[in-house]
Amino acid sequence: MNSKKLLALGLGIILGINGLTSGDRTLAQNDSNTKRIRYVPPTRPGDRGTVSGKNAAGSRGCQQRQTSELPLLALGGNPGYTQTLRDYPTVWFYIPYSSREVKEAVFEVQYEEETEQHQRGETFERTVISLPSAPSIVPVKLSKAIPLGVNLRWYLVIACESGNELPITGMLKRIVPSPELTRELEGTRNQLEQVEVYARYGIWY
Repeated sequence: MNSKKLLALGLGIILGINGLTSGDRTLAQNDSNTKRIRYVPPTRPGDRGTVSGKNAAGSRGCQQRQTSELPLLALGGNPGYTQTLRDYPTVWFYIPYSSREVKEAVFEVQYEEETEQHQRGETFERTVISLPSAPSIVPVKLSKAIPLGVNLRWYLVIACESGNELPITGMLKRIVPSPELTRELEGTRNQLEQVEVYARYGIWY
């Protein structure tokens, strides 16, 4: 799949996600056949006085005129809180600004809760992102294995050449697959069926 088709598919997924309620997300399989997959969001952790999830930011962007009709956006299954089974997950963003408009783009992951070894708010990982020359979907792969069962909070901050900053934030948790989930995955015949199973169990990344 070339980059233009990938971008079109990704934007279609973004629009589908944001046009539906959190309990019913739709993914388009192809042009002639639409496969509806119901995403069941995981239970959000209780409020601990932290910043609430915000997976979109910037109505005007880095310039007075927007380079895109879509804002800076995190591609997540549930705004602000998502789960994964992977120790090195990839977080995806739509960044509607070119590298010429942005001074720096920083992705940082922090501990959302205190553990035996770490304080809440302590940095887990910090990465400066290299942006492409045009608005694009940008993947950020964590380089450190995330711990099991620990709520982490990520931040993406776009520092514009104009001087303003655009932040978005959300939460991420790595979980152990339940016996039921493992059994259902073993019974799937293809990747699309695997996606359906993951969606029912509230797993996005």
